[in-house]
Amino acid sequence: MSRHRFFVRSPPSQGLPLIERAKRVLELLPVVEPHVRSLVPEDGRAARVSAAVLASTAESSIRPLSGLLCGVKDIIQVDGLPTRCGSALPACAFDGAADLALENTAVKRARDAGAIILGKTTTTEFANFDAGSTTNPWDTRHSPGGSSQGSAAAVAAGLVDFAFGTQTGGSVNRPAAYNGIAAFKPSVGRAPRDGIVLNAHSLDTLGFFAAGGCALLARLAHVVLDGWGDSERAIPLGWGDRFLFGAAGGEGDPGRSAGGIVERDRDLWTGEMLAHCPIGVPDGPYLQQAAPRARESFEATAKRLSAAGVDVRRVPMLSEWESMSRAHSVIMHYETARNHVLSGRWPHYAALYRAGTAALIDRGLGLSEAEYCAALASRAPAADRVREAMDQAGVLAVLTPGATDVAPEGASNRWWTGDAGMQAVWTMFGWPILSLPSGVIGGLPVGIQLVMPQGMDESLLCLGVVLESLSTSEACGMWPYGALR
Repeated sequence: MSRHRFFVRSPPSQGLPLIERAKRVLELLPVVEPHVRSLVPEDGRAARVSAAVLASTAESSIRPLSGLLCGVKDIIQVDGLPTRCGSALPACAFDGAADLALENTAVKRARDAGAIILGKTTTTEFANFDAGSTTNPWDTRHSPGGSSQGSAAAVAAGLVDFAFGTQTGGSVNRPAAYNGIAAFKPSVGRAPRDGIVLNAHSLDTLGFFAAGGCALLARLAHVVLDGWGDSERAIPLGWGDRFLFGAAGGEGDPGRSAGGIVERDRDLWTGEMLAHCPIGVPDGPYLQQAAPRARESFEATAKRLSAAGVDVRRVPMLSEWESMSRAHSVIMHYETARNHVLSGRWPHYAALYRAGTAALIDRGLGLSEAEYCAALASRAPAADRVREAMDQAGVLAVLTPGATDVAPEGASNRWWTGDAGMQAVWTMFGWPILSLPSGVIGGLPVGIQLVMPQGMDESLLCLGVVLESLSTSEACGMWPYGALR
């Protein structure tokens, strides 16, 4: 292994019983974490995790997430663990705060379903732009992305099976691309947001990263999201509810996969999906923001999908991308600044904020209510125009690069956490985004992302199950789809 690479093994959910896997993870933390730094330091972690593992293995029944190790971004409340938001603010700024009064419902659902929390994962300060010391396991000289940096790095390094993050702009999907893993940001309103220190309440969405690809993402969605599999929420793709997660087979069906789809039907529903779900690639300035090497890799992936039978169509859309991005920025800055004021943390602890976060708050406080309201009002018409372009082209999903380039190098780089340009517009619309690995450039991963209109989360993950095996370059040897040694 390169001295700059820190993959500890295949995903922890594979190969070993829970007790042995947890023991191995705890033994490897002193080796991996000094370099990757994906977890918030915790006294007594080994004893806490070991006790949870023993309790889990003593259970007679198997729960949906039994035996899975989990990380939770450090702006999300977990009972028994402190929340500090990657900041230097004192404990009294958080303990007992109204936004952290209760454990996040999604985390509670995961724990009730059998998941064991390895620990809190690092975040940029208050999930904004000031990065911490976390590095990319593919190459520790490079960024893991942000703001959900520790969650992505912990999954990529093989320390946990899945991890929770949050997204205001691109903080789940961009780190997924940089770290070569799968991730899902659901539609706005599908994920519980209690017990989270929010940036922008109009934008923030809880999402998750998974080492097991779409099968585990679907399994998580079924457990932690609101109304998963409700046919009134999901829009059929022509092949019907049979292919929605949880709609095929019975609970005791031996052919059922982790995501709830019957494996013996894979060829059938793959053919149905390819026949009934044209995918659009946005032509225009939006795609041009990607670096040439990233566009080249993306186009190669689109060609692989077309050769495999996917109906990929070029669709003129997002010609107003730059104005949409400005609107997103206004909403984010305005709401973030006022949330810090309302919490009482600003300006009381202003001297303890890092420079980037302080500058963001100052800029947000300088925005007028009229500017903010205009930005909010622009969202729905912009989303309608994109939806109209999709309808005119006959496409049901949009395919884009997972990020504008590979993970940036160097902590002094202004874009250390990366550029959220590929995600910000979709996040502003509230649409679900699915990230999948697709290849490697110069030893660093790149990915694709699939987007559908709001409410089509179930259908999007069904599409992802089909495309994840078709989109990844066979030559890239990517973990978790290949075998890294």
